[in-house]
Amino acid sequence: MLSLLERFASVNEKKYRSDLEAFIRESQFADFCFPDDSEVVVSTIHKTKGHEFDCVYLMLNRTDLSRDEKRRVLYVGMTRAKSELYLHYNNHAFDSFSDDIIDDPEMYPEPEQITLQLTHKDVVLNYFMPRKKLIFALHSGTTLTLQGKELYAQIGGKSYSVAMLSKAAQGTLNGLLAKGYRVQSARVRFVVAWRNQDDTAGQEYAIILPDIFLEK
Repeated sequence: MLSLLERFASVNEKKYRSDLEAFIRESQFADFCFPDDSEVVVSTIHKTKGHEFDCVYLMLNRTDLSRDEKRRVLYVGMTRAKSELYLHYNNHAFDSFSDDIIDDPEMYPEPEQITLQLTHKDVVLNYFMPRKKLIFALHSGTTLTLQGKELYAQIGGKSYSVAMLSKAAQGTLNGLLAKGYRVQSARVRFVVAWRNQDDTAGQEYAIILPDIFLEK
């Protein structure tokens, strides 16, 4: 919120409430959630559009440069770098620039720790609809416990199921468990509003977007 207000103040010499409301409507959360320069941002190319960073590492999997659309996406990613740009790829897309390429044959181990930051696609949204009061009792940082495909929270001394993983998220989690990872903890990252598009009344529901922490 402070980042949003600072951005608004920097581009509006005279500050009117109507201008602020329009600014908020036209903005996206990702425009203001980037950390300071001392932290590392892990993001897709699309979500970094409009932002710049001193040093950028692009992790490219089987890069396809045969179409203009693909080249434009790569261009966006490359132009996020202000000082240094490193491309990591696993095919022959950049072989023509061989003078600047370092071949690294080393096989790196899996990381010891992984954080799954769940999005709207990773939780069953309809599951939240009858749990509005429970969700309002939570906040960013609230500890959660994963049991099967459900996440539980302690509210008023009792344990309540407050979220359910989608099939896609369950598949991702099971794949990591099969590699030897174990769930160490979970917590609420964000509490946000969600509107069911099939609801003609336009009612909003509170949902949580959790983090799940795994270790080997």
